[in-house]
Amino acid sequence: MVSLLCIVLIAYIQEPWRWTHFGNADFRIVNSINPGIRYIYIGGEGGLMRFDKLKGGWVVPRTREAFPDNINLVAQDFASNEVWFTTPSALGRYNPVFENYKVSDFPSGYSSPCSLGISRDYIYLWNSYQCIRFDKFKSEWESLDSLPSEVEWFPKVSPSQYPWLAPYYVMDKFLNQYKMTCAARDGNWLWVGTHGQGVYKYNAMSYIPERYVLGFSGKGQIAMLKDGKYIWIGAGGEIVRWDLNQGSSSYYLLTGVRSLIGSDMPELLSSEVVSLVSDGKHIWLGTAYGLFQFDKQSERYERFSSEKITALAVEDNKLWIGTRDGLFRMEQGMKEEIFENVWVNDIKVSSKEIWVATSKGMMRKVGERWKNFDDPDKILAHGVYKIFVDRQDTCSTVYFGSTRQGLLVYANEKWDRFTYPVHLPGEQILSIAADSKKVYIGTDKGVSVWEKKRNFWKKYTEDNSPIKGGVYSIFLDKGNAYFGTDGGVVKLEK
Repeated sequence: MVSLLCIVLIAYIQEPWRWTHFGNADFRIVNSINPGIRYIYIGGEGGLMRFDKLKGGWVVPRTREAFPDNINLVAQDFASNEVWFTTPSALGRYNPVFENYKVSDFPSGYSSPCSLGISRDYIYLWNSYQCIRFDKFKSEWESLDSLPSEVEWFPKVSPSQYPWLAPYYVMDKFLNQYKMTCAARDGNWLWVGTHGQGVYKYNAMSYIPERYVLGFSGKGQIAMLKDGKYIWIGAGGEIVRWDLNQGSSSYYLLTGVRSLIGSDMPELLSSEVVSLVSDGKHIWLGTAYGLFQFDKQSERYERFSSEKITALAVEDNKLWIGTRDGLFRMEQGMKEEIFENVWVNDIKVSSKEIWVATSKGMMRKVGERWKNFDDPDKILAHGVYKIFVDRQDTCSTVYFGSTRQGLLVYANEKWDRFTYPVHLPGEQILSIAADSKKVYIGTDKGVSVWEKKRNFWKKYTEDNSPIKGGVYSIFLDKGNAYFGTDGGVVKLEK
C-alpha cells in the first residue's frame, strides 16, 4: 500500500499539469444527451461536454489526452460513475475521478451503433441489425443472437416523441433551419440537441426554452483576446465570445456586414481571423479579406479595408495595421501609410514604444523616431515572425521569434538564443506569451514552457498533451494558459 502511494505521489510530482481540450469542431452539433444525478453529459462533434447542475455552468471533462472529435452516443454508468461513449468506430470509457479515458475498437465489420445499453457486467451496442456486447472487466467483444433483457438502453427518447417540438427544427436570426437531433428528460426539464445550434433546455410545463451554445468552431488558425471577463476567439468566418465564469459562448458570424468601402462583399464564412484587438467599445478583426470592426453593444460588423491583414495593435486611440504590403496607422477613421513594400508579421505596443516584426527584420519606434533593431549576429535581419515585450518594473525583456532561427531574448543589453529541437518542438514560432515565472512559446508542432528561474524547459506536443499541430495564439489568466491550436482551444492549468 505504501509503495503504491509513493508511485502515485511520484507521478503527480513529475506531471502536475491538467489539460482541458475544447475540441476542433464545436458543440453546436449535438448527437447525444444523457442526464445524471449531478451532470448532464453532451456528446457531439466537439467531443464531450457536461453541465454541472449544482454550479449551473458548463465544463469540459479534463483529461491528459484529447477526446475524439465525433462522439455519437453518451451514457452514464451510475454503478461505477463512469461515462461510456461511442464514436463511428470505437467504444470509449471515461473515468471522471482519474480524469482519463480508454477506447476499444469495434469488432471487424461492425459500425455506427444507434443504441447503447448498460448492465452490471457488460456494455451493449445495437445498430438496427446486430447486437454486440463488451465485457467491462475482460475488455472483450462478443456477438449476440438477440437483444438482452434487463438492460438500460440509451437514448431513452427522441424529439419526435414530443409533438409540441414540431416541426423539430430551430432557426437562427438569418432564418437558417437546424434539425433537432436528440432529447433527454431530466425532471421538469427537457434537453434537446440540434445540428448546428447547440443545446436547448425546455421547461416541460411552460415549453419556454433556454439556449446554450457551446464550444468554438476552431478550424484552422485561431486568434484569441482577453477582454474583461470574456475571451474573444476568432476562427473561420466568425468570432466567439466565451464567458469564462459560465463556460458558455455567443457566436457572431461574418454575415450581413455593412461595408464602408463599397457594396460588393466577398464570401466571408471561410475567412480566417488572424488577429484580434480591442479598443474598449469595439473588437477589431484582421482577416485575409480585410479589416473589420465589431461593435460590442450593437453586435454589428463594419468593414474598413480590403487589404490582407497580418497583424493588429491598439495604442490609445490609434489602430496599428500590419499587412502583406506594409504598415498603416488609423486614427479617427483616417488611415496613414508608415512603411510600404514589406510584409508585417507582428506588432506590439509597450509603454511609448512600437515594435514591428517584418520579413526584413525589426523596426522600433520610440517617440516619433523609427529605428532598425538587430542582434549582434544579424539573425533578426533575416526576418522576425513574432515578438513579445515582457515589461517588469523599470526594465523589459523582449522575445523575438525569428524566421526558423529559434527564439532570441534581449534583456539588460544581453542576448540569449534558444533553438529547435533542443528547446522548441517546432522550427517556426507562431506565438509568444509570458508572466513573471514562465514563458510560453507556440510553434508549428506544439508549445514549449520555459521556467525562467530554474532555466527549465518542457515541450508539449501531440505525444504528451491534447495539443495538435500549430499553436497560433496564447493568453494567460489566473495561472492558466490557453492555446489556440489546429485542434481547437486547449487549456493548461496546474
